Amino acid sequence: MSEGKNIGASAGVVRWTPAHWAAYAGSCSIMQEIFDTVSDDDELNKLLLAKDWLQKTPLHAACSSGKLRIVCMFIKLERDGRISKEVFEAADIFHKRPVSIADGLTCY
Repeated sequence: MSEGKNIGASAGVVRWTPAHWAAYAGSCSIMQEIFDTVSDDDELNKLLLAKDWLQKTPLHAACSSGKLRIVCMFIKLERDGRISKEVFEAADIFHKRPVSIADGLTCY
């Protein structure tokens, strides 16, 4: 990431952040760079809770595009205590659980 860039900035009509785009594309390297760049856990949670115009988070973007490695990255961050369960709860829109595709996965 270029120093001085706002990685939480949303772009365009859909209001996707770089985290939305990287999650949707399945770019583990960009997601990891985002996780490494945002050292403050509260700021990371805020970034991962950012919603687009349809109230979808970056986790939704990963799940809806079938990017299981990205979902595993989110799970690992939660296990490591970097992100809150709220990131997963926010993905539970209309009582559907897009993160259920990760149930039973072994994430390293």
